[in-house]
Amino acid sequence: IVPGLSRVAILFNRTNHYARLALQSARGGAQTLQVILTPYDVYDTATLNAVFVTLTKDRPDGIMLPADAFLVSERNRIAQFAIEKKLPSVYSFREYIEAGGLMAYTPNYDDLFCPLLEEIINLRHPLVRLAGAIDWCPRRRVDRIRACLFAIDHSRFGFSTDLVTCPTCVCKDFAAL
Repeated sequence: IVPGLSRVAILFNRTNHYARLALQSARGGAQTLQVILTPYDVYDTATLNAVFVTLTKDRPDGIMLPADAFLVSERNRIAQFAIEKKLPSVYSFREYIEAGGLMAYTPNYDDLFCPLLEEIINLRHPLVRLAGAIDWCPRRRVDRIRACLFAIDHSRFGFSTDLVTCPTCVCKDFAAL
């Protein structure tokens, strides 16, 4: 992705045990690839602002961010900074990509855990079957409620509720929500 890559910045939070392990692993990879890895400790807004200033001066060839709750909470600012400074970036969560980041390198957690859960959980149990019948997607649930409320509101004025539906439900299903 980045020909001639030689200097990489890694933003990490030293208070996060996982980030320390990720830094240790990244150092091993950097040594193997003969890349200079420079760690930047980021644990609050002030240190993130200071790192932005330092990265602007240092001009690394790319940045990477291991998993960290604080860094994820600042994903919009971090992705925007990388875009503005034209810094190729690798992140640990897809949420960074949704914020405009370049690339995420992360496992698919559904693939990791679902087979194991299927071995542990009795899939024929009534509660499991009930859970499977529920649409857990919050966006579709909100869309259904919004469409149904629109229909109920307009039915007071003589409009037909039969014409007001969303892609996943018919408004008469409002009682099922």
